[in-house]
Amino acid sequence: EICVESFPAPANDDCANAEILTVNETCISTSGTFFGASTSATACESDLHQDIWYAFNATNDTLTIQLDAVNNLDLGFEVLDACNGNSLHCSNGNGVSLGEMLEVTDFVVGSIYYVRVYQTNVAFSSQAFHICVFGENQLHASINALDNDLLAVDVFPNPSHDGIFTLRTDLEVQQLMVFDGSGRILFASTGLQEEEKIDLSGYNDGVYFLQCVTEKGNAVRRLVKK
Repeated sequence: EICVESFPAPANDDCANAEILTVNETCISTSGTFFGASTSATACESDLHQDIWYAFNATNDTLTIQLDAVNNLDLGFEVLDACNGNSLHCSNGNGVSLGEMLEVTDFVVGSIYYVRVYQTNVAFSSQAFHICVFGENQLHASINALDNDLLAVDVFPNPSHDGIFTLRTDLEVQQLMVFDGSGRILFASTGLQEEEKIDLSGYNDGVYFLQCVTEKGNAVRRLVKK
């Protein structure tokens, strides 16, 4: 008798559906699991390994990424600047049943980075793990510098009294993200039209930040809801 069993893939099995991590000033872990995760090769490891994806908004040029130890698993992670983008850093040096920690000092504040978490020593695992990204928040100072860029990205009405904004641009927008002052990502989307609605009606009055990744660079805009 032969039994074949399949398991549903986790929501963040692919980079396009990367789970958003909030960057905190101390390590506050997010749980993940390899249960049902597919396998792929990385720039860090040529063999096929189970992996899942995370993304975060860099709030400092220096941040630490930490994976807690999991019994009998050899964990690692890869940092990229985009889905299918450049591999920037790898961490997989500590071995089985040990965690991984890497301080990165060359992040661009306000940019989005992707973390591929993988395990190398077991063909398929259903075990859980914990990940965090932490460091001092310097996001506001960076946005003050970026906010005067010349890219043709318009947002209106701004301020908005109902929290509904319209984004209009002739540029090819590869990705759009909206985040609050702490760097927490509230909304992320790809494949945008020339005109898009951004709905912040469910959030409190205040200042939010819109980042557009375009073929000509990144544009950052303040969004004011009041």
